[in-house]
Amino acid sequence: MLVLIIMTIFLFGSALFSKVGNVLNKVVIISVVYRIVIFADHSALLSVMVNLVGIISIIFAIFRTNREIRLPPWPLLAFLIVPIFASIGSSTSVGQMLDRGLESAFLIALSIAVASSDNVIRRFARKPAVWLLFFLFILSANELLLDGQALWPRYDGVTYRLEAVNHLIDVIRVRAMASTGYSITLGIVAGILLIIVCTEWTRARIFSILLALCAGLFVVFAAGSRTATIGLLIVLLFWVLKMRGWKRIVLAPIVATGAIAFVAPRGISSLNALGIDENTANSESFAHRAGVLKSVSGLMQRDIGNVLFGGGDGAARTAFTSGLVAGVEGITVFDNQYLRTLAVSGIIGLVLLIITIISLLVRGNKYQKSLIIFFAISMTTYDIFTWTSIYVLFVLVAASNYSGKLNRAQISPKVEIRP
Repeated sequence: MLVLIIMTIFLFGSALFSKVGNVLNKVVIISVVYRIVIFADHSALLSVMVNLVGIISIIFAIFRTNREIRLPPWPLLAFLIVPIFASIGSSTSVGQMLDRGLESAFLIALSIAVASSDNVIRRFARKPAVWLLFFLFILSANELLLDGQALWPRYDGVTYRLEAVNHLIDVIRVRAMASTGYSITLGIVAGILLIIVCTEWTRARIFSILLALCAGLFVVFAAGSRTATIGLLIVLLFWVLKMRGWKRIVLAPIVATGAIAFVAPRGISSLNALGIDENTANSESFAHRAGVLKSVSGLMQRDIGNVLFGGGDGAARTAFTSGLVAGVEGITVFDNQYLRTLAVSGIIGLVLLIITIISLLVRGNKYQKSLIIFFAISMTTYDIFTWTSIYVLFVLVAASNYSGKLNRAQISPKVEIRP
């Protein structure tokens, strides 16, 4: 609770007292940190409060800033708007309706604030992302090595460590959750932060960045997230392929040689290091995802309105309880963000999401492309947008401008010239 109070005061203070030329950047960054440090989804009341704090802070920052207010790319904005009314309409209580409405309002406000900021990802990478990785490292080490409890409870109220096989370190039967509410979520958040930290790789910062990378990799392994590990390996391959000049000549053979040296002696068993073995295909996790994919055509049997625009957040659960989609009995999540989007936001929402991803792959700089590749991979095996800590990072990436350099004209305060 002390962490919640401190972070709330810090966010409000930044919105009210930061310099007008920098208030928007600060509030955006602190809002993202706020939702990673504070896992509020286990309590409707706490979630409503945290969303209100975020919305009010961003509104104050928007009114105080002297920057031009810009809208985020239209596919992202439309994607955030499409499921709102259906989600509110499918709510089973006033509290749930308020929670869903405020969550959407917060994400839309954040996207506008990000779009109106300048180089916010790079600003976030310089210190906040580094300190977040250290923070998650401390929490994960406490769970993994000291049998400590997670900072926040899961949806079911459990606060102790998640007792399960760690797919990446099979001798450990612990998967850390830290401040994110679930182990897979923690791994994906850490993976995103690792990539973001690399956007500011300079000789002057190499020591702190290397420490942050070590901390982040520890968190990924402590979480036991195969999704995050595979995503990071693919991003690393992307970086090697994008290298030019001496870097490509030197590093590409090193990476290729290392990969061959690792795989050749072990063959297919080398996949065990990623938590993939002969038992994976027989696991409940694999069976559920396969079952969902096979039966997803059931979502097209709804009425035309739901097919086009989705049925809101409530449709994700009712798709299983009504028999439209079948996975493993008792599991009512898609574990696939693309399919969940089809249920929640319909064909329109899914198309908007795909357009957002493609536009970043086409127009983004190298690091934005790396991040969106990581997000796209994570979406294939996890409902990432059901976790606000991941969603705010997606909005941060997707709504930011595509400039790689600071523009003095953009960061200088407006001056009114009088005769």
